[in-house]
Amino acid sequence: MKSPYSVVSRSVLALAVAATLGAAVPAFSQPPGESPGTHDHAARHRQHMQTRLDQMARQLEIKDGQQAAWTEYTRAVESMLGAKPAPPPAEADAATIVRHRAQRMSEHAQKMNQLADATARLQEALDAGQRQKLTQIVRERGMRGGHHKHRHDAGPRSG
Repeated sequence: MKSPYSVVSRSVLALAVAATLGAAVPAFSQPPGESPGTHDHAARHRQHMQTRLDQMARQLEIKDGQQAAWTEYTRAVESMLGAKPAPPPAEADAATIVRHRAQRMSEHAQKMNQLADATARLQEALDAGQRQKLTQIVRERGMRGGHHKHRHDAGPRSG
């Protein structure tokens, strides 16, 4: 006579295998170097950034004569969202890993400098009130959505 536990055990095992395969198949169908949800995350991030830029344009009340500088600025912001860089090779030694990180930081610094240049050109195109508003937006939130609690370059705290 078979134990009722063996039937339950086999059922649980079958469900576990099915669940594992269900989770594994999407992972194996991804291109090399990508994880499941990478495209969704990138699309959400781009949508969030576009929403922020639209909100910023409304706050700044960009005029027709300022549109070229605004477009350059938005392109610089969007360039910050480039493709996720490939990791160093799995067999890389410590020095190679650090050089890889330094290269990524250098590329990021170059993009930040391009954004700073585009911000300067936008600032030149704005009137005094708009420049003040731009400074306030960048100081309070930057282009990271205000998620960070740190107050970099925000000046002394009051109180």
